[in-house]
This record gives sequence, C-alpha cells and structure tokens, in this order.
Amino acid sequence: MRTLLSIAVLTIASFYSLAQEASSISTYDFVEILDDHQEEAMYYYEMNWKAIRDLGVAEGYIDSYELHEVAASEACPFHIILITVYGDASQYEQREKNFDKLIQMNGDLKLLNELQPAEFRKVAYNADSTVHRRSARD
Repeated sequence: MRTLLSIAVLTIASFYSLAQEASSISTYDFVEILDDHQEEAMYYYEMNWKAIRDLGVAEGYIDSYELHEVAASEACPFHIILITVYGDASQYEQREKNFDKLIQMNGDLKLLNELQPAEFRKVAYNADSTVHRRSARD
C-alpha cells in the first residue's frame, strides 16, 4: 500500500513539475496612435499583425493572440494593447525565425494609404517574455 501511495505522490508531483515548466510566455505591446490615424492603424493591425498571428496559430508557432482597443488617457497614453501568447519556451525562443517565415507567407505590407507605420503609430511600451504562472484554466 505504501508503494502504491508513493507512486501516486511521485506521479502527481511530476505532473505538477511539468505543468510549472510548460508555462506560457507572452509579449505585450502598448501602442499609441499618432495624429488621429485610427483608421490607418486598425487597418494595419488587422491586415498585417492579426493576419500574421492567424498564420502563426495555424502553423503552431504561437498559442494565441489578442488585440485590445483602449481609451487613452494622460496616465496611459496608448490606444491598443497587442498580446502574443507562446505555448512554451521553445515557441518563444523560435519567435524571430518563425515570424520571418510568417511575414513572408503574408506577403507585402498592407496599408490603407501611403502612410507608413511610423507615421500613424508608435510602441509606447513593450513587455517581453512575461511568464504565465497560473490561469483560469489551471
């Protein structure tokens, strides 16, 4: 009986250990839209950022992503929060190589008009490699 109990405890401990090691990793970009160019920015993010992440999910390069529009304020001078979630450290470590492939797959940069991204948006803040320790799914 003790042997069975010991095996059960060790099995549960190993699953817990694997779950801890398999934590998701996210990157966050807080984007400010410049000079009231909301249309250009949203078109750019829908046609490029989102499209590339859709491909990334399909190819297994990322776990998920989110695009949030927020009301900017003096304390929080950004309009968009972009979140990319990597399922594990391996996906995160391969992100540069994988995104190069995804950008090629998506083709030429899609813009609403002649304005280049630097003219209608800037990344106000970036939080890279945040590790998920717990979630509602855990």
